[in-house]
Parts: sequence; structure tokens; C-alpha cells
Amino acid sequence: MHPKLSFTVTLVAMVSACALAATSGCSGGAAPTTSTTGSSTSTGSGGSGGSVAIPPLDPAGCPITADSGEDPVIEAAAEAQWSAAYVPPKGASIEQDKAYFLATLLRADSALLADLAADATLSAAGIDRDQRLRGAPAKCAADVACQRVELAWSDADAASAAEAVRARLTTNGKLAAFAKDLRASGRFGLHATLDDGALVKAAFTDLTAALAATFDAEAASLGGAKSAEVAKAVAAAHPAQFAFFEPLLEVCLAALTADLRDEASRYEPLDQGENEKAVAHIPSIDWTKFPFTVILVPGYGPDVPDQPLSPSGQARADLAAARFEAGIAPLILLSGGHVHPDRTPYSEAIEMKKYLHAARGVPEEAMLVDPHARHTTTNLRNATRLLYRDGVPTDRPLLITSDFGQSLYIAYWHGTFGPRCQDELGYLPWRSLVPLSGNDTCMRPAALSLHGDGRDPLDP
Repeated sequence: MHPKLSFTVTLVAMVSACALAATSGCSGGAAPTTSTTGSSTSTGSGGSGGSVAIPPLDPAGCPITADSGEDPVIEAAAEAQWSAAYVPPKGASIEQDKAYFLATLLRADSALLADLAADATLSAAGIDRDQRLRGAPAKCAADVACQRVELAWSDADAASAAEAVRARLTTNGKLAAFAKDLRASGRFGLHATLDDGALVKAAFTDLTAALAATFDAEAASLGGAKSAEVAKAVAAAHPAQFAFFEPLLEVCLAALTADLRDEASRYEPLDQGENEKAVAHIPSIDWTKFPFTVILVPGYGPDVPDQPLSPSGQARADLAAARFEAGIAPLILLSGGHVHPDRTPYSEAIEMKKYLHAARGVPEEAMLVDPHARHTTTNLRNATRLLYRDGVPTDRPLLITSDFGQSLYIAYWHGTFGPRCQDELGYLPWRSLVPLSGNDTCMRPAALSLHGDGRDPLDP
């Protein structure tokens, strides 16, 4: 059947299932049942008793085709170049490593950094940007627009510096090795089809764009006066000249600290904390015994400030528990950060994990968490990253389980969700995404999800 026709038939079935089960709360995040008969397991909203029918969930329902997901050429290149064996360097902060990895890579090689600083173009850029930083507080005072002009890279300046980095790496014979590290990290996968020189240039312009976005967000949050204080403090703490890329980098990192926006570093490293038991358990799993690798549950933040877990988030977790108990997958992957309300102390993923362990008896070794995602787009992206990095087979499908409303939104990706992913991420984080029921969507993950994006430093 043609993919679009197949989707239409499934969509009609989903709507029909919801209509038949309307009294069971098929929309709005309420605890669901589906009208399709399959296996059955004891479950219920809030951990109470009851019987929920699990619909037939066949992984064969989401084949990879030419138009089922991300561009297969770019995806294949990203998949081939990423290396699970690659050990990335660590910088002075987790925020830098996650949001601005190119800066960490440059700072990790002092000899390379010194050689780049000797380049005429980069040397001039370094002097200019250092002077701009030190002069901005007095010149601009609390004027944010003025601060941005002084501190952020113009497109032309960024392009010039990017070309100078490429040329210098070519001259000193280090281009191939440097580009190999970029490719192996997976964090530049969106540029995987570019040659080494173009890849390095794209990585640098991505860095300057990410820093500009961070500055804009933090200046708006802190206000012009506080932003000026941050820049002044950064300059005072570093009397020696900064490297060409460092002034705005240091201002952004300091602004995040001043604004108490440390979401990206919370719970890290996950594989030694919240995910330690699950990661240790993964090598012992016989994947052939399960139709799906994980059950991904996107979080739903509460509207009440002091409420750790919303009823809708709990209902989604109950759906996943029912499928886990039925043997649909050996792992539940809970995704959602500190999102709603803004600056909430509660992570959607962590609270769902607590609930499932306490109320549903799901063992910790069977649950992975992504406590950072802030959008549905990044629920799928971040979950995929965990699969790749933690050794879960990515050539097998995963199951996304949620309430009917979100499931419809995700499954009907050609309409809104797909274009949103393209707009916000720059790619589709799947190779195939197909609805299986009113609450379940089959997904085949894409390696492009490893691509880093510092434009949102709270979840890059």
C-alpha cells in the first residue's frame, strides 16, 4: 500500500478507536484504552486495578522507505561516520561540552590553538573581539542591542574566521584529523556529506550562531544592566587576551550561570546516575524476544507549580507500564525536562520514573530517562541519542506511547510535526514514523539526532 494511503487508513482507524473509547478518555491525556483487541494486562490509572487491552503492535508496520523519514543520503553518512568508540574531550563545564562542543575540541589541543592564533586573520579577529568585550560595558551600558553588536559575530566576520580556520588546518596538515573527530562525535551529523574543509567551516558558523542565540536569550532574561555586569566580570577575570572564539563564549557561559540556567548539566553524567542501572542491564537483554527496543513516553508538565507529576503525565506513564507488562519492550524511556511551569524544580522524566517504580513496580533497571527535553521534537531526538550512546540496537524500531492527542500530532507528521522538526532541528529525527494505534507510534531512529544544537543551551 502506498505510504500516504496507508497512513490515511490508519488515521481513520485511530479516530474510530478514539470515538469508540471516548468514555475511557482517549484524548486530553486521560488514562486510555483502545478499541482494538490484542493482549491484555492488569493496569489502571494511578496504579489502580483494571484491565486494559493492548492493541496489536507490529514493528513491520513502519518500514523504511524513500519518503518515510530523513533524507537517506544524509542519514547514511551520519550513521557511518559516528563512532561509539569515540571518546570526546571534556572541557571546563558540561554546558560548554554539550552546547558548544567545537570550542571544547579547540581548547583541548593547546598546540593547535596556538597555531590558529598565529594566523593573521584569526590573530586580528582575536584582538578585535577581545577589545570589543572589554569596551562593551562602558560603551553600551545597559543597551542590549549595542552589546550584541559589540559581542556577537556578524555573518561576514564568522564566514571570514571559518575560512581562516579551514585554511590554517589545511596548511598545517591537521584538517583531516580534526574533521575525523568532528564526524566521529556525531555532533555535526547534519554536515556529514560535506568535505572536510566545508565541514569545519559549517561547524564554526554553527558555533557563532549558537552563541548569538544564547546571548539573545540570556540578555533578554537578565536585562541589559546585568548583562553588562556579566561581560565586565568576564573581562576582569581574564586579563590576558582571549582566543578569537572565546569572548562571546565566556560571556554566554557566565550569563547562563548568573541566570541559574544549568538545566543542561543537571543529572550528568546520566550513565553514572539516573541511568546507571539500566545501562548496566542493557548488554544482557535478548532483543529478539521483544518487538520493540524501548517504549518512549514524552512527558506532560503540570500547570500547578507545586505538582511534581501531572495527571496527564501519569496517564502516559500508565500506558507505558501496561505495554511493558505485556512484553512489548524490555525498557521504558521517559523523556521530559524542567519545563512547565518555567524553572520548575521537577523534571517530567524523573517524576514519571519515580511514579512507575513506586506505584507500578517497574524496576529501575528497566527505565532510562532523558531529563532534558523541552519539546516534543527533542523528546524524539534525545531518546534516539540515548539509544545510540547506551548500546540499544538502533536498527530495530522503538514504540512511542502517549495520549491520543499527542499520538495523532506525532503520527501525522507530514502535516505539522515534521515541518516543525525541520524548522527547529534542521532534520527529521527518524527514518520511519508510522501510527499503529490511537496511542502508539512506531519509530525507527535516525543517527542525525546526535547532531548538537547550541541554539538552545538548556537542551543542546
